[in-house]
Amino acid sequence: MPEQVLRIIPFHFLSAQRRALLMDCLEPHEFAIGEQIIVQGNTDDRVYLLAMGSVDIVDYRRTPPKQVGVIEAPAYFGERMSLFEQARQYTIEATSAVQAWSMPGSAFTELIAQSAPFAASLAQILRMKQGIFVEYECFLADLHHSVAKGHIILQKLLKLYHPLEPALHTKSRSTEIDFDGLGYAVRRLPQNITRTFSWFFTYDLPFRYSRPHRTFLQVPTAARRRTVYEMLPGKNLVLLRDGESDLVDLVCCLCVYAVEAHKIRSRLSDPDVLHALCRSEGANDP
Repeated sequence: MPEQVLRIIPFHFLSAQRRALLMDCLEPHEFAIGEQIIVQGNTDDRVYLLAMGSVDIVDYRRTPPKQVGVIEAPAYFGERMSLFEQARQYTIEATSAVQAWSMPGSAFTELIAQSAPFAASLAQILRMKQGIFVEYECFLADLHHSVAKGHIILQKLLKLYHPLEPALHTKSRSTEIDFDGLGYAVRRLPQNITRTFSWFFTYDLPFRYSRPHRTFLQVPTAARRRTVYEMLPGKNLVLLRDGESDLVDLVCCLCVYAVEAHKIRSRLSDPDVLHALCRSEGANDP
């Protein structure tokens, strides 16, 4: 019965009323040995509750196909499509007689919105067991290590930035210029970003710079309040707010800018592009 499967985490944290409502939308299934439950590459978003039996997780893109995991009852699987709108990464097929129930992906995501304990438990599972934040944690760890050493090498950090695939920088891995991502980042960076190549980040001003407004030119930022001064041409002083969010936001915006600026420079290195720009500029002259 599905009641037994709904006792597993994170469904265990649903109220009795929510479980009863969820049972109304569950669809029963029975699968024979070798039968495919989820097919790699498909975009159906149903989430399965495994009540009896076991299934293999198989990667058929490899030659020969590779088993990458086993799931045994009671368990659930297939939630990534409903959460992240990603095509099915692997095929899941029965290795014994399987009894299961499934729910629409929309019903699963509604549980996240309706039940805070369920959402918190699911987030913990995604982080600890499925390693969904591994790339971000690696990026953050390297950033903290760089800060502890006293210098950040952006080029090195970019290698860890690309796997993040940020939602606001959807074309980070594409050769196409991401104007939306670039526009977002530039507005959160100092206005002199295009001529800055060195940065001094600090949470506390050294005594010699205790009155920076008397010595340096303050640089505004359009979309995020920052305290930034141009110490000399090409070098900015940034007074960071307490906590890590200000530093992470600033560094991520710099990563976006670096990635997109590289694409623009690559375009401009093409003589045909330069000639086209010159012709266009000449045509606009009065």
